[in-house]
Amino acid sequence: MASLPDGGGGTSLDDKIMGAQWRLWMAKIEENGSVQAAGGYVVDPERAEECIREMERIANDVRASLYQADRFSFVAPGYDPVSQNVARQGAVMGQRAETFVASWAHQIEATRDALVAQLAAYREVERANAARHA
Repeated sequence: MASLPDGGGGTSLDDKIMGAQWRLWMAKIEENGSVQAAGGYVVDPERAEECIREMERIANDVRASLYQADRFSFVAPGYDPVSQNVARQGAVMGQRAETFVASWAHQIEATRDALVAQLAAYREVERANAARHA
C-alpha cells in the first residue's frame, strides 16, 4: 500500500489524521485500478467524475462543519481571572480549529479542481486523437 509522500513519519494528531486519509484514498485507488504511465496514460473518465463528485461532497461536508462551529461560543463561567482565561483560551482554540478545517476544505477543493483540469485535458487529447485517426 502507498504511504504519505513524506514517508508518513509525522507524529502530530494532524499528521496521523491526514496520513489515515491518505492511506484510505490510496487503498481506494489501488482497489479500483491504477493509472498506467510507462506505455500510455489510461484514465477512466467515469471514475474520475465519480471522484470529482465525491470530493465536492466531502468539501461541502467539511465546510458545513465550519457553520456548525460558528455557533459555539465560550462564555466565562465567572468573572474571576481563571474563568476569563478559560473563555479566552476556548476562543483561541475555536479559531485555530476553524482555520484548520477551512484549509482542509480548500485543499480538497484544490485537488478536485486539479482532477477536473486533468480530465478536461485527457478528453481534449482523446478528441484530437480521434479526429486525427478518423
